[in-house]
Amino acid sequence: MYIGSISMKVSISGLKGLLATGIVELRFRRRRPRANAAPVRRMLCTNNAQLLNSVPGHVALNFKPPTQPPKYNPARYNLVFAWDLLWQEYRAISLEDHEVLAVMPLKSEEDVQKFWQYFNEILHEMSGSQKMSFMNS
Repeated sequence: MYIGSISMKVSISGLKGLLATGIVELRFRRRRPRANAAPVRRMLCTNNAQLLNSVPGHVALNFKPPTQPPKYNPARYNLVFAWDLLWQEYRAISLEDHEVLAVMPLKSEEDVQKFWQYFNEILHEMSGSQKMSFMNS
């Protein structure tokens, strides 16, 4: 389903651009390692305003716009915030050690419909343990 399967690091501005125009699958090293958890985190995320602010975005993705900005400058810490589709909240992505794995564009209505089909057939059907397994791989 993903278009443009890649494996690369990007700059802060590059990642922000990808997040604004599509769904990004990425892997990054946890800033705060956890016992009994993988040292890396995998995530499906976006900041695409059209998708997140739509009725399905609010209902199916449980999107809630931020109520206040962070109390620090994320760029100072080499972080980018994005809406995590599985965790259903904003998450900080560390760019210290990251890899963009794939991008699903959301540039047209057809792209958005393809995403919702993917969401309904794949993501929505995932169990909690399947989601955790995905995130920790």
